[in-house]
Amino acid sequence: MLKTPFENIRMFLDKKEVEFNFSKIRNSKSFLKTETYLLKYEFKKEKVDKINKYFLKCILETDFECESYVESGERLEAISFDINNGKLTIGTTSGLSMAESDWNNNDFDIEYLENGIEIVIFEKIRNQIFSFGVSFLENVNVENEVQTWLAVDYAINLKERVNKCQN
Repeated sequence: MLKTPFENIRMFLDKKEVEFNFSKIRNSKSFLKTETYLLKYEFKKEKVDKINKYFLKCILETDFECESYVESGERLEAISFDINNGKLTIGTTSGLSMAESDWNNNDFDIEYLENGIEIVIFEKIRNQIFSFGVSFLENVNVENEVQTWLAVDYAINLKERVNKCQN
């Protein structure tokens, strides 16, 4: 679980809460006032497993209503939440982008939920690290509201650059 000023970020695999790793991302000139994290979940499928689909959710746990809206962009699937005077964005790399950059039979779809993003993982995937970017800004205005999207995009792309260097 990742605690934010707005509520907690949690992940679930097929309705069961799962643990994930996260690291704080240092701010850049494009998103000076945000707090940004890269979240990683390592999916491992057992060979004897007969399940055709898995559902991995990254959600904002809320006890109150907030406005949510899709803010996807090139190679980024993202959903944002307006909460009081703040904004929180959750994003992940699009399935199509993963298939283009990594020919390891990546096969998953993205679904938007009221409170987050769900990755539908199909049977071809055996082992994969799924990453999400989370960024929030407590005092949002017209001039800085794009910063959470930029920060999530940066976090996801930073992950891709690191993975390419490690291979």
